[in-house]
Amino acid sequence: MKPNLWPIRTGQKHAPWIWVFLLSGPWAAKLYFEQISQVAITFKLSEFTNVPALITAVGSFNLLFNIFVGATCNYSSDRVWTRWGRRKPFLLVGWGTIAIGCIILPQISTLWLLITALFFYEMLRDVDNPAESLINEVVPPKQRGRSQATMTFVREALKVLFFAVLIGRWDEVYHLPFLGTVTGDKAVFWTGTVIALGTMAFVGFGIKETPPAVLPPKSPPLTVARVWTLGRDFVRNVFGEPQWRPIYAVAVSQMIFWIGFGSLTPLLFTEEWGLSKQTYGNIIALGSPFVLLICLPLGGWISDRLDRLVLYKILAAGVTACHLVFFVYLKLRVGDDASPPFGAILTYWLIHTGIGSIGVVCTVSMMFDFVPRHRLGTVSAGIGITRGVASIFVNNGIGLWVTGASHFSGEAAVGTYDYESGFLYLVGCGCLSTWVAFWFARQVNSGRIKKLGVLEAEQADPAAPLP
Repeated sequence: MKPNLWPIRTGQKHAPWIWVFLLSGPWAAKLYFEQISQVAITFKLSEFTNVPALITAVGSFNLLFNIFVGATCNYSSDRVWTRWGRRKPFLLVGWGTIAIGCIILPQISTLWLLITALFFYEMLRDVDNPAESLINEVVPPKQRGRSQATMTFVREALKVLFFAVLIGRWDEVYHLPFLGTVTGDKAVFWTGTVIALGTMAFVGFGIKETPPAVLPPKSPPLTVARVWTLGRDFVRNVFGEPQWRPIYAVAVSQMIFWIGFGSLTPLLFTEEWGLSKQTYGNIIALGSPFVLLICLPLGGWISDRLDRLVLYKILAAGVTACHLVFFVYLKLRVGDDASPPFGAILTYWLIHTGIGSIGVVCTVSMMFDFVPRHRLGTVSAGIGITRGVASIFVNNGIGLWVTGASHFSGEAAVGTYDYESGFLYLVGCGCLSTWVAFWFARQVNSGRIKKLGVLEAEQADPAAPLP
């Protein structure tokens, strides 16, 4: 019997592929919101300061609140039920914050007021963290490899819009009817507002969360003792289960597929190599067709057919080797004070982005093979905390590394920074990630970690009608 296609529902044995495609919208929107925090905010901060350590410190607000706010919301979303569902209320609050924040942020003209506004913006926007848990409740384990590829395909298409169309016009000025004079930086932020409002409408009216068999009990009033008990239970449930801890190690290791230079990436291209914002945007955007047409279909296909653990090890080692080879090239090239050739930068970017995209498809779908449906939020909370802590160290680490290397080489004395030294930092991170991949494979092969999510899906009842 053909299932009803609308609204989208959670907890089904099979998700129609039209659902997967539609869910790509919120998934892609989250990428746009991340680029606001990583790229647009970096350019906004660079209008007031060029110190890498300060820029990466402010860029860590999102990482910090991902630990405290995002993880708490993920954990809570497993243990509440409202008339609107258990995940959706969190998403609507987070995306509402983004819609408002993207109107306010480009208007700010002083550094410390901007930093203060970013503090509260990043704190409240991380309430949307249960989005991944909601998607995984809709898409069962056997479809997650191809669904991850499909959703990442749409994310890459939106990345082209952000980098090739919007970020390159950051410094442009437009005269529009009804709106008057609009600068390029405002267009980047205001597009985020439009996307946030559209995503809120889709999730609010288009997704139906199916109630669990047993609804969570109503919480008693908060007291000091109750807060202590909740905190203790949170730590015990998130970190006390041996099944989850190796998954958290994988979540940290997985970061090697996307971390790059973090908040300093725009400055590597524009300050170190002297490229324009448009050229920087074009290089990032040119990777998208390669990812869309080759890497994602390949990643989705092989992740559902080959051993994901083997792929994980190969890809972690591959992206590390990519960073190492490019770093050696940069140091050995003739005329090392000049920008590398456009072709060399693009080749590195394509290889790095390609391996990283396949790695994300394989490892994201692999991690949740080990998690049953009723603990997706709990494990996502643990992933958010461990990855958030690691991200703070990694993001600030590369800022301190570049600052220290620049002082050591004498570049900081003349007001410039050796951003290229960050590639060696990434090589070190990659070596550690590769070691974790091999260690995790041994844990699985020895039977210490079980694929609980796969076992649950194999025993699931056929799709039930809406209550």
